[in-house]
Amino acid sequence: MDEDLEIKLIGLLIKQPDLLSECQKITNFENPFTRKVLSVMFDNIKKQYEVSGTINKRELLKHIHANNFDISKVSEVSKAAGFTESIHEYVSYVHENIIKRELQSMGNKIINCSEDLVNGAEDYLKIAKNTIDSIDKNSAVTTGVTIPEGVKQVLEKAIALNSNDGQAFIKTGIPEIDKIIFGFQTSTTSVIAARPAIGKTALALTILRNMTNNGVTGAFLSLEMGVSACCERLIQVESDVSTKVFANNPTQAQFDSYQEAANKLSNQGNIYIERTTDRNIGNIRSILRRLKNRDPELKIVFIDYIQKIRGDNSQAKCQEIGDVAEILTDIATDLDIHICALAQVNREGTDLPKVRNIKDSGTIEQEAHIIMLIHRDIKEQYAGDDIVDACVYVAKNRDGAIAAANIHYKCSTTKYFSNNYNYEEGL
Repeated sequence: MDEDLEIKLIGLLIKQPDLLSECQKITNFENPFTRKVLSVMFDNIKKQYEVSGTINKRELLKHIHANNFDISKVSEVSKAAGFTESIHEYVSYVHENIIKRELQSMGNKIINCSEDLVNGAEDYLKIAKNTIDSIDKNSAVTTGVTIPEGVKQVLEKAIALNSNDGQAFIKTGIPEIDKIIFGFQTSTTSVIAARPAIGKTALALTILRNMTNNGVTGAFLSLEMGVSACCERLIQVESDVSTKVFANNPTQAQFDSYQEAANKLSNQGNIYIERTTDRNIGNIRSILRRLKNRDPELKIVFIDYIQKIRGDNSQAKCQEIGDVAEILTDIATDLDIHICALAQVNREGTDLPKVRNIKDSGTIEQEAHIIMLIHRDIKEQYAGDDIVDACVYVAKNRDGAIAAANIHYKCSTTKYFSNNYNYEEGL
């Protein structure tokens, strides 16, 4: 029964190698598994994933064969793959067995120490201390960033700010917002929140289009809209032409602009759109790791939206979303990307929303580096106005001021733009 857990873990990693980061507790040990053949498999899985992001079973078979092990073990473990939800149970079991084996080895060395006339008590104390220190060191789960590396990152950020170098920050492309937040930073998270129908998805897609046009590699992960709907929004933002104009005899200029924007989006290599109906946080993590492995230049991912993500369903919704926010922060750190999660604000009220109004907020406020709240008078849109005023209120900003960015929103193309933007140039 116990050995079955080890086999299930290896089988799971062959099928879903992106879960390797969940095994950090056992990766520092040379032979973490009870059976050496499983340790050999584990080592090869890690190496293959680091190189290609996938597992080639043929290469795994060759590696097993080269180590004189029964290659049928690969088939055995593949069939026995466990469930993702149990990975922590599997890792905990393997880790516990490693510690027990280390302690047993230590015990064998000191069990007859009282009869040893050559080595003193201090020598045996040293063996015990070194064993315990080694277990503690190898069991530690960290981000792997040392103090000198952390200091270097801080100095680079200070120098970039002093020289007005935007490389340390991912600019939104909307000057009024960038003046307040400087831009997004990797290894952090942010939140864009709004009431329904106000335009949080529109702001995210506008910013994503601005960023990718400026050479930043970005992605949009939708838990709600389809890929084609996201593409339509991006084409409208890029072209400043609403899809609806094609029902009313568009001009040639409008058609050309729309076609050009569509072709550009289709051929652009630094933007990704993903849609999933599996809203479990484990699947979200897998998608983001796959995107990062596919394109190491990936810097930012927008997720639409956080309250749709499922964590531990046994918890109250507020606590579940809080845990999801914490995990997203960990993912951003591990992958060195920025994650901007969209969030729903409670429906009541027509004034500027507050952070506490974010639905099922839990620990969202604590985790986010930046929180932006969108407000606009939706009555203007219903009155037939196409271009309306909008306010993006930066309600939390760890690196700067709390302030409001007054911008505009074009209803027909779902595009946000700056007060400094000459809108006629976009037509």
